[in-house]
Amino acid sequence: MFKRFSTYVLLLLTSTLTAGCGVTDWVSSNEMKPEDIIRSAQINMQQLESIRTEGTSVLEGNLLGSSFEYQMHTVSQSKLKKGSPVETYMETSMLGEGIPERTETIYFSDTQYGAYNPSTSSWDITDFNAEDQATVQLFLSSFDPSSSLNKYADSKIKQDLKIIGKEEVNGVSCIGISIETDADELIKDMTPALTAIAGESMNLAASIAGGMVKDINLEYWIGETDSLVYGMNLELTTPFGNYHSDVKVYDHNEPFELPK
Repeated sequence: MFKRFSTYVLLLLTSTLTAGCGVTDWVSSNEMKPEDIIRSAQINMQQLESIRTEGTSVLEGNLLGSSFEYQMHTVSQSKLKKGSPVETYMETSMLGEGIPERTETIYFSDTQYGAYNPSTSSWDITDFNAEDQATVQLFLSSFDPSSSLNKYADSKIKQDLKIIGKEEVNGVSCIGISIETDADELIKDMTPALTAIAGESMNLAASIAGGMVKDINLEYWIGETDSLVYGMNLELTTPFGNYHSDVKVYDHNEPFELPK
């Protein structure tokens, strides 16, 4: 269970996004700073009590002369306290050649973790050990609606923020923020957190990833109403394939309940 937990954490830590669009006349006629838009979004997100997250990640490319494509779709719900997740569940579906199609549902709080058992139609839940708390908090923070914005707005990573326009995302008016990030600095920034989960083996993995990632394109689409908290897109280009992640986070506005 803990190995599977670590895998989910690693996947979630890579969950950020990108799409391409041109600068519109609206941008030039509005004196708005991208930093101010992100700060306002951070403040609004701190008021949320429950969120729903939907995401799809796709890795496709060519390896040793054979093309491949792997997909992962996730749906999660989180209960927030003072803006931070204290309880969450996530349903994950994976699809790809050589991988049995399956759906798994896991649960985490600040004291317990578990998984849904379809054969018994019940949850198998276990208490965390005290030594697991650092990893637990890291996992829960990945569901914080403002954590990703905080990471890039407050980061010391070299980056360039720009307003790229206005678009409708699922019927909600959103402002687009483009963030150009230095790939080497991003990998270096992520390494300590990943090492806390995967141990020293992550140092080698991070160094390999740092040498292979060629391009990172990141955009945020921040909703102007409470209907959509934000949408994100991430495109990573590597020598062996392209990785795309699309995530949307919504204000759930309903009590937190585990699915039965």
